[in-house]
Amino acid sequence: FDDSTREQTDIHNTTNKQTNKNTNKRKREKEYISKIHNKMSTTKNNNNLLKFHPFSSTVEPSFWLSLSKLKLHSLKLNEDPVPIQGSFSITPPTIRNSKDSGSNNSSVGGLVRIRLDQSSLSSLDTNATKDCTIQNEVRILPGKVLVVNTKEGFKQCDKNEFIST
Repeated sequence: FDDSTREQTDIHNTTNKQTNKNTNKRKREKEYISKIHNKMSTTKNNNNLLKFHPFSSTVEPSFWLSLSKLKLHSLKLNEDPVPIQGSFSITPPTIRNSKDSGSNNSSVGGLVRIRLDQSSLSSLDTNATKDCTIQNEVRILPGKVLVVNTKEGFKQCDKNEFIST
């Protein structure tokens, strides 16, 4: 081989290497775009763009005991709505694998919980001991409960009006 032939061979090899690198790069880009497109179309088909966790309400027996004492000793025949304060918290998020849940997707989230206990009525009960410590992840929800004296009183109550106020 003479020098010019070697140079041409070197240039040709360099050009081939560059072409192969570009081809491989384009293949990887196409594969990546294809994966993203598949994920997006799967998400659209499953309507999983936005998920909500249902509320889980817990009414402790201590709430009913405090409410019955309040009705018997303070409210008596009064049927006015009673203000209450529930607590709202979200448990730490958990990751559920798709194999465990039987679905095609993994989900992340915690349980949303509303809780009523004896302290929910403490704003009315002067003998109640208030717990002054409130955790960061707990919020207070004001509300009201309607305690009626008779079944007829319950039937006569306008439930839609009560819910809207």
